[in-house]
Amino acid sequence: MSKAAALYGPFLQGLQGILGSFVIPLFTLNYDEAVESAVDELADHSLVDGFATRYRPVWSRDVFDKFGEAAYGGKWVVLFKLHGSVSWTRPEGSDRIERTVSAARRRAGRTHVILYPTRLQKAIDQEPFATAYAYLEAALGKARVAVFIGTSLRDAELLAVLRGITGLAPPTLIAVGPKVDKEEIASRTGFPRDRVRAARLSFQPDQVPELVRHINAELTSRT
Repeated sequence: MSKAAALYGPFLQGLQGILGSFVIPLFTLNYDEAVESAVDELADHSLVDGFATRYRPVWSRDVFDKFGEAAYGGKWVVLFKLHGSVSWTRPEGSDRIERTVSAARRRAGRTHVILYPTRLQKAIDQEPFATAYAYLEAALGKARVAVFIGTSLRDAELLAVLRGITGLAPPTLIAVGPKVDKEEIASRTGFPRDRVRAARLSFQPDQVPELVRHINAELTSRT
């Protein structure tokens, strides 16, 4: 079992257990393929990531928009990569986004589909980022609990989404990290203090059970 599967496997299975749901929406700022690799090793889970199949790896928003029609009868992880991926490329001058698996990624005539860290405004109005952020906003608008793992919540675009939902009925925001501070998170996001929780845990296999228990407790308290 890979390190990715050893970490995400128990986490995803724990969420399935407490949610009683077949669909887990997962948003990530990471560029790596840890989630994809982990789900590939989980025989009872399937991945939806915007690409129709592994054998025709071309990104399309329709994969997400039409997913609900086939969501029953399995366990699904719906993955939105807010800042792109190391395996996503497009031919220069084209809007076609491909998941480059076996071929060399750095080759002439191709560019990576990644939003690199910067304080400048990011192009989230362009695809595939526009779809990911639209679904994030919709998910947060309906969620009872939103879990943020390993992020300082300093990204301007992410903060804009969070601040945009505070006038509605905001979810409980659980910030997960060894040094997270509740007051700091509340101030940064604009969330009401009573809607913020600080789970001082590391996202490591031995601490996943405690994290799942923490999420379950918050979900139970919001019912």
